[in-house]
Amino acid sequence: MLQWMRSMRQLGETPVITNEHGDTRYLLLQVRSELDAHQQAQLEQLGVEVLQFVPDDTYLCRFDVGELDHVRALAFVTWANPFMKRRKAT
Repeated sequence: MLQWMRSMRQLGETPVITNEHGDTRYLLLQVRSELDAHQQAQLEQLGVEVLQFVPDDTYLCRFDVGELDHVRALAFVTWANPFMKRRKAT
């Protein structure tokens, strides 16, 4: 995951999901079970690109455009929130 985060910084990604914690182009998406092809197609129609599986039925996704509430409303989604990288305190 750390390598992925470094590569996103190098690409100079511009954030598009805005919330009280800041801006991001990425989200964590937790689902009821492993995604099947139909579910992935539904996500793609909403602008979600599944990038990487992380433990506990969760996926790291890119979300360029769209309404996060539409993603959250899908029957197979249990939780979806912006992925926020933490800043190191000095």
